[in-house]
Formats: sequence, C-alpha cells, structure tokens
Amino acid sequence: MSMEEFPKKGLETLWAPWRVEYFEKEPRDRDFLEAAARASDDAEHLVITRRKTAFLMMNRYPYTVGHLMAVPYRKTADLSALGENEIVELWNLSVHAQALLRAATKAQGFNIGLNLGECAGAGVPDHLHIHIVPRWSGDTNFMPILAGTRMLSEGLRTLYDRLMEAQAKIDALACVAGLYWGRHQDSAIVHAIYWLGKTHSIAEAPAQVPEFTASDEQIQAVQERWQDFQQKSRAGQAAAIELTADDVNSLIAANRSARWKAFVSIEGNRLRLQTSVPLAEFFGWSPYYFNDDIVIELNGTESLEHPQLNTIIVNNQPVPKNVLGWKYRSKQLADYIAEYRDNYGVGTIEIRDGKLILRSRTD
Repeated sequence: MSMEEFPKKGLETLWAPWRVEYFEKEPRDRDFLEAAARASDDAEHLVITRRKTAFLMMNRYPYTVGHLMAVPYRKTADLSALGENEIVELWNLSVHAQALLRAATKAQGFNIGLNLGECAGAGVPDHLHIHIVPRWSGDTNFMPILAGTRMLSEGLRTLYDRLMEAQAKIDALACVAGLYWGRHQDSAIVHAIYWLGKTHSIAEAPAQVPEFTASDEQIQAVQERWQDFQQKSRAGQAAAIELTADDVNSLIAANRSARWKAFVSIEGNRLRLQTSVPLAEFFGWSPYYFNDDIVIELNGTESLEHPQLNTIIVNNQPVPKNVLGWKYRSKQLADYIAEYRDNYGVGTIEIRDGKLILRSRTD
C-alpha cells in the first residue's frame, strides 16, 4: 500500500479467511431493500421473516457479524409517513431480531436505531429501516482505527442458515408448548400452537421486566385490603377495591414465584403487564422463557359474566374474538372465567384514572 492510500477514506470490510470463504467485492445495490420486499425467494435476499407491513432481513453490507434490519414494505424516507401499525411492527421485529441473535450468535448487547438521511449515514436514504447490530464485550479492536478496516468472522450465507435454524427452533418450542398445554383440549390444541407462534411468546433469552421494590409495610397494607375484599366478595357482600400500579406490583412482590417476573403499569384506562417467566419452572426447558407484553384497555366497566377479551393485546397481537370458545379438558374457557367469578365473587372490572377497580358480585 502506498502512502497516498493511507489512511483510507472509507471503511472497508475484511472477511477473515481462516473462518470463511473470500468474497469478491461488488458494487453496492441501493435498491436491495425494495428488491427484498418484493422477492419470492427469501433465502436469495436474506429475508428471515415477514409480517403484514414489514420484514426482517440480514444486511448485505453489515457493520458487524449478524447485522439485521427491520424494513417496512412501504418505501419511504420519512418516519412520520408510516402508520402506527407499521411502526409497532418494525419495533416488534427488532425485539424478535434480538432473540434470534442471542440464540444464534450469543450476542451480549445491541446497537438499535435508524439513520435518516444521507448526511446521517443512511446507505439507502429513500427506504428507511431499523438497524439491529449485535455486540460482544471486547468486540472493538485496532483495525478500524489504524487501517479503516473491519473484520467479519462469518459469511452471510452461513449465518443466515444459523439464524433460520434458531427461528425454527423457537417456533418449534412454541408448537411443543401448545401441544403440552393442549393435550387434554379439543379445539384449543390447534389455537394454542398457532397463537404461541404468532406472538413469539417463547424465546431463548428473558425479556427485560422493570424492577419494583416495596417496603414490608407497603406490601402488608395492600395484602390486608385485598384479603378484606376477597372475604366480603366470597360472602356475597357489596365490596370494591381500587388498586394503583404500585399496589398491584406490591401484591406481585408478595408472591415469591412471581416476584421480579412480572410488572404492571397503568395509565388512564390502559393497563400493561410485562412478564418473563423461565419455562424451566413448568417444563424443565432451560434456558427458554415465556415472554409476554400484555395490554388491556377498557372503556367503562367490564362484566366477568360476558367479558370482551378482544380488548386485550399480547405482544402486539389482539386476542382472537373466539378465544372464550376454546376448550380445555372439554370445557370452554368461558366456563373457567365463570368458575373464577363464582368462587371469588368478583363481578366487574374497570380500569380508570390510573387504577384497577374490582367490584364484588352481589346478585
């Protein structure tokens, strides 16, 4: 290399020859995202999974090994031009990408974000996309500083196959879980398999659940109120209890099996429950986790006699309208809700002004 060529003007990519084959340098195709969006051959275009409004693919020109991108089908450079469903699906794919990369590459961290505009570093400025870049402790070295060169230790095609294997494994676990839970069911066996796969509820890594700490006095005070409500409800007496998010989280903290695995937040008439439970506790599957982000939004008082579960969203997917008709051990799910209502005396539920309000059944 002559002195005129050093330092390099741009960052080059070096594929480590002791790990993978050499790749010939090709001109960058600025339309590769649009081509992938229209493609029928996902493997050829390194597409990992597709959703309704967006898809997940490997970056043909990666910053580092395992660099993935969540891409909307709609070609636009303006983030504000995307609809709410498109934005939610892009971030949902970003979460899914982290699970895949943890499983396939043992990633320890991530850089996630967008480069909007050529001046901001966008390689395809007219088709925005979210970058999901895996990181590892000590993954930076002297090469980019001294020579403008980054080393990638694994080929695109090899890593694509590993990511697809990880995805198939996670989906298979969802199917097995559906079969396990549904072996005594009638229609629910099919629904459970489909639902677990659609919501990507099972992953090899835990989801981040916010921490909550409460004093013993705070926990005891909430427990006493809850026990008083339960006693009156079971006795058929008129009773009501208003619980803030801190109250609900205190009740969770009092339960050793649920502590640090669930967290509740309430805003207005919207309740959000974040959970991450090791499946080893139920089936001995380690290190798999049951991760759910559940949102319940109610407009007014909801009766447990005729609950409208279509107001519940799980991992950005609405609960099916016919879920109460699913059967478990030859009984519909609606029957189990009725049993809970009868056994505990809870008649209605309401989410209002940042509180969960339960009222007893007095009829």
